[in-house]
Amino acid sequence: MKYPIITCLSLLTLISCQDKEKKAEIKETFVLSNKMLQTTKTAPVTLEPLRNELNYYGKITTDNNKTIEVFPVVGGSVAKVYVELGDYVKKGQLLATIRSTEVADFEKELDDAKNDVIVAKNNLKVAQELFEGKLNAERDVLEAKSNYDKAKSQLQRIQETYKIYNIKSGAIYEVRSPLSGFIIQKDINENMLLRNDRSDNIFDIAEINDVWAIANVTETDINQIKLGENAAVTTLSYPDKVFN
Repeated sequence: MKYPIITCLSLLTLISCQDKEKKAEIKETFVLSNKMLQTTKTAPVTLEPLRNELNYYGKITTDNNKTIEVFPVVGGSVAKVYVELGDYVKKGQLLATIRSTEVADFEKELDDAKNDVIVAKNNLKVAQELFEGKLNAERDVLEAKSNYDKAKSQLQRIQETYKIYNIKSGAIYEVRSPLSGFIIQKDINENMLLRNDRSDNIFDIAEINDVWAIANVTETDINQIKLGENAAVTTLSYPDKVFN
């Protein structure tokens, strides 16, 4: 009677162990909820290049090729400033006027040069008349003509200086815009005294139709960035807009 009892106990033990193994083998599958199904979209699988996204901070700046620094050519007292920071100006527009003793010196040089031309022209005329009357040599005529040509060249040089410096009568120097654009920097006010040896500019003018985005790329990432790659730029001024 003992043997059948042992056999039954052994059979129950084996069946119990097999049930535990089957339960362990069953894996729970992931099931999308109804809410997730409503917002889930499916798409066919395609082969795409692996994209590596790099993020950097930087700044927006003007195009150096379209930005000009305006310097005062002469020193003096600022008589009038006609523009303010942020104003749009056209090429040749008057920005400021400066009353300068240097301009007064240029005016005197111009007057002297005009007088020298008149005197040299008269001397040449007299020399030619004397030569025709055989009262002087041809050398005197050539010398008078040379002096006349030199006087005209000097006058022309001073007149070109007037054009370059935008010099007007009354010892006034006019500062005019060299291009059309916006005033992005201004360091001049009325009654300001500008030194002759001033090295700082008084205006920065730039076209801002196209600007540069300069990113601070880390040294370790430089080899990962190639010319022509796409870039997406976001700014604090336009947080909801992406510039590609």
